[in-house]
Amino acid sequence: MGRDPKTNKVKTDKIDDLLAIMKEQNQAFNLDNNNFTPTPEQTAANTFAIQRNSTADNYATYAIDITAKNIFSEVAMAKQATFDKTHQLMQVGGYLIDWKPATSDDEVIDYRVLKYDRNSSNPLAEKVVAYGKWPKDKFFSNYRPNYGASYAQIELLGFPGYVLSIIPAEGRRSYQLWSFDPLAEDDCLSAGEFQTGGFRDISADRELYPMGNYVLDRKGANYRVWSFDPQSTPPLALPTIQEGNWTHIDETDAMAVLGEHIVTWKPNNIAAGCQLWLFDASQTDPLGSQAVKTSILPKNFEQHTSLFGVIPSQPNDQAAQKTPGTIEFMRDKIEHVVYYMVESRSFDNVLGWLYEKGKEDGLHWVGKADDGFRGLDTSMNNTLPNGKQAFVSQYQQGKLSNDYVLGWSCTRSVARQ
Repeated sequence: MGRDPKTNKVKTDKIDDLLAIMKEQNQAFNLDNNNFTPTPEQTAANTFAIQRNSTADNYATYAIDITAKNIFSEVAMAKQATFDKTHQLMQVGGYLIDWKPATSDDEVIDYRVLKYDRNSSNPLAEKVVAYGKWPKDKFFSNYRPNYGASYAQIELLGFPGYVLSIIPAEGRRSYQLWSFDPLAEDDCLSAGEFQTGGFRDISADRELYPMGNYVLDRKGANYRVWSFDPQSTPPLALPTIQEGNWTHIDETDAMAVLGEHIVTWKPNNIAAGCQLWLFDASQTDPLGSQAVKTSILPKNFEQHTSLFGVIPSQPNDQAAQKTPGTIEFMRDKIEHVVYYMVESRSFDNVLGWLYEKGKEDGLHWVGKADDGFRGLDTSMNNTLPNGKQAFVSQYQQGKLSNDYVLGWSCTRSVARQ
């Protein structure tokens, strides 16, 4: 065996052999895409749909263009393009995790982490970022396997930087939150300080659709929208943001997420096509009162067909790479991004004193404001309940010192950086 049972890491003398195996597998996965020319729609699309069938291993991919009459632009697939029908996919940030639910006969859950290649004729068989194995009881924690739920029923929901594992047991769904690191040495999912628990208000018969930092929770025509907060216990906590009942979607509709849209169709009436809805968590009805688009479904679509939406890395804008002040120009120049937040006003206050209001020589401003940096100045104020004005000021005249700390006073002003 190549793994040391004491450290649970690859043995030093086996690393070269393992790397050789991975290289061989990567070469096998790489299906000579140099001979494949992507379509303009494929190169330009922000969202793709993977079409699968529960009865076969073949799959198809489509570039999504919501402005076209037919939103599904077919990608020419390699003849050998297949994907095991028993495997599942989830997107976590800019990565896909391909995993196979365990059965009672399996000892481990095999997984791989990959980047979706928009320009490939077989994107699910491209070079992977990582391979790994999870113990089959990893997601059961202290819950007794096969008591109310089986290994095969485990649900994994992907969010930016996190994966939520759920045991769909009767009564309530038990969960555990995992931190995702695609480059982790041993396991791409680590528990860290996150706790396990249960969603007492989300029963096992409800469908959950991650939408960025939200979750659309649906059963037939009934819907709820939850906010995802990894620091909250549970991470989908009451109150819901929205809830209600649709008049245009019911239990006969199938549903899938395509970027910031939801697509619905009726498996028993494929000829009726599909409807595309724009998701907006701020609306009472998060899908709005009417679909933004009606389209035909892809060819060979049938009752057992499903759709899985993918948002790949966006292509670089070659022209913008030479334009100072653009994200493309800065992409290979940014080494670290520091996000500091203490209280709702503190983030503005910290950055607000960085520069004088207006433009400064040698700096390129990103944004639409013609007058440059819009920071804080001492004329800004809020009106207190007694009618007096509280003006913005710099804590300790903007000086940093080890002799004092930014305590509660930082809600009013902070040190100049």
